Amino acid sequence: MAHTKQLIAVIDEPGHERDALAEAITCDGMWVYAADNIEHLPADTALIVAHARAVSRQQWSQLTRRLPTLVVSDSRQDADLIKAVDVGLVDYIVHPLRHAELLRRMIRKAIELNDLALERERDHARLAELNESLETHLALLRMDQQSGGIFSGVCYRCGPK
Repeated sequence: MAHTKQLIAVIDEPGHERDALAEAITCDGMWVYAADNIEHLPADTALIVAHARAVSRQQWSQLTRRLPTLVVSDSRQDADLIKAVDVGLVDYIVHPLRHAELLRRMIRKAIELNDLALERERDHARLAELNESLETHLALLRMDQQSGGIFSGVCYRCGPK
């Protein structure tokens, strides 16, 4: 399946580590927006890769509600891993990043899952509309049936001859 170029935001303090993350992502043909905070992210951002030190604890839940987010951290503590997942992060990577291909695969998978979730939401909304329409038609048919089929008879006589 061919994928279009996606914009990935890399949030970290300026320096070698952020540049290395951005380069690893760019090698996969994705566009990268590098920033040192989560303010003013481009509207077409598909996913965020953020270092834990660059985002405050209060901002994590706000961030994960907006976009799929991968976190990079220097910590290997289980408690930190659990906290990251609890606030809705897609995945957690321990720095230093030794396998750029793994990061790229995680990003592609997270984008794919997010796209599927958005598609499911659209499908759900469309099904709700169709269900409402069917319920309306069913109610009209019941009313017609209760009135002895007068409406149906009129419609049949009005039809093509």
